[in-house]
Amino acid sequence: MRTFCVDDLAKFLIEPVLMNQLTLKQWEELILIFRESKLLASVYHLLIKNDDFESKHNYVKRHLRSAFVHADRQRRQVIYECGAINALLCKINVSPIYLKGANYILRGSCNSLGRIVSDIDLLVPKTELDKVEALLKNNLWKSEVISDYDEKYYREWAHEIPPLIHILRDTVLDVHHNLYLPISGRALDISLFESGAIVVGEQYSVLNSADSVLHSIIHLFMNEDFTNSFRDLFDLSLLITEYGNDEFWDRLSFIASQSGYEKEVYYCLKISNQLFQLPKPLIYEGLEVRFKSIFTDFFINSIISRAITPKHTLLDTFTIRLARFYIFIRGHCLKMPPHILISHLIIKSFKASVEAIIGKHYFDKD
Repeated sequence: MRTFCVDDLAKFLIEPVLMNQLTLKQWEELILIFRESKLLASVYHLLIKNDDFESKHNYVKRHLRSAFVHADRQRRQVIYECGAINALLCKINVSPIYLKGANYILRGSCNSLGRIVSDIDLLVPKTELDKVEALLKNNLWKSEVISDYDEKYYREWAHEIPPLIHILRDTVLDVHHNLYLPISGRALDISLFESGAIVVGEQYSVLNSADSVLHSIIHLFMNEDFTNSFRDLFDLSLLITEYGNDEFWDRLSFIASQSGYEKEVYYCLKISNQLFQLPKPLIYEGLEVRFKSIFTDFFINSIISRAITPKHTLLDTFTIRLARFYIFIRGHCLKMPPHILISHLIIKSFKASVEAIIGKHYFDKD
């Protein structure tokens, strides 16, 4: 029998005082779940903010403090790497715009406290992409060996080049030229986002708060992988709470309308209200009139609300796994036209089967 469900996790994050009622056994399970969700260091900061940390059992404090140390080391590394990348790209007069986790850390937003990042994402003009990639590769950044097919996927269909890894520090860098795949037919007019970028820390360009939220919404609700979706939705609730003034909502309404992602904004606002009790803004009523239907209600209440559950054996049920599978299929269908998707899945399935039998390096280039 499960001890917790996704609603419990959300309640603990919005009302940390509820964690005072937990037994040590419950804490053991909760630590495992929040670590897998990349939220354990965030819980540390919530307890510190509410002056509840010292009252916890030593076992709990050790794990939370360890998570904080790990997240803080990542925060410092991100700042260092962004400074080094800025200095390097300055040589070719390119000022990258930092996205997602790096964006949050550089601007010091509330959700950056304890934020775990797996890579650094940045946006550069597509016209400068070749120069940027060449410069990075000449300065200790390298791509992993990938197949010709995967190379084609990135170069012709994706919104980014293959990930780059620093040969000394193992930092992973994702260089974007758009915020969603061009092959999908839903790539954004990136000039709108570039023109709205702001500078923080006197040298780092990041998306403004509304554009950052829209990018996060797109990344969450257009994705086929919901592994970090609970953390991502918590990010969004914190960002909206922190920045949600009239100017923010005006900009979000405008940029979502111009980009064609108003339905995804509706998804975000509705599920955030249900899960994290985020107040409904003025724009919600207009979005609900346009997008509320039997299908969208089912999608939000029966699919997203289950699929967003952190992926851990202590939480998993058959219906949750089924919802994740639906999201997986849906995400792939959104990324590509049907004829390309079918051939893509056939090729990837064939490659996976051959690699499982012969070895994962069978398709490597010589």
